[in-house]
Amino acid sequence: MVRISISYFSEQQVTALIEGRILNDCIEQLKDTCEELLADRRRLRLDLSGVSFISQKAARALRHFSEREVALINCSAFVAEQLKVKKGEKQA
Repeated sequence: MVRISISYFSEQQVTALIEGRILNDCIEQLKDTCEELLADRRRLRLDLSGVSFISQKAARALRHFSEREVALINCSAFVAEQLKVKKGEKQA
């Protein structure tokens, strides 16, 4: 289960706090939230300080948003390692 809440909001930027485990069944919720926030043309930051685990599919989704200039901030060492591109893994 994942919880997404807005922790900071301004005219230029929004930060969404992500908490819990990002598993495959949570990816659509995360994608929908990110797309909605990006539609406002603000810089988006995802604060991953409350994330304890991410699935491989979720890592690919987060890397996709990172490529779209979404900042992934406050990752634990464990989550940061999971976000690295795995050798032989296709990018989303």
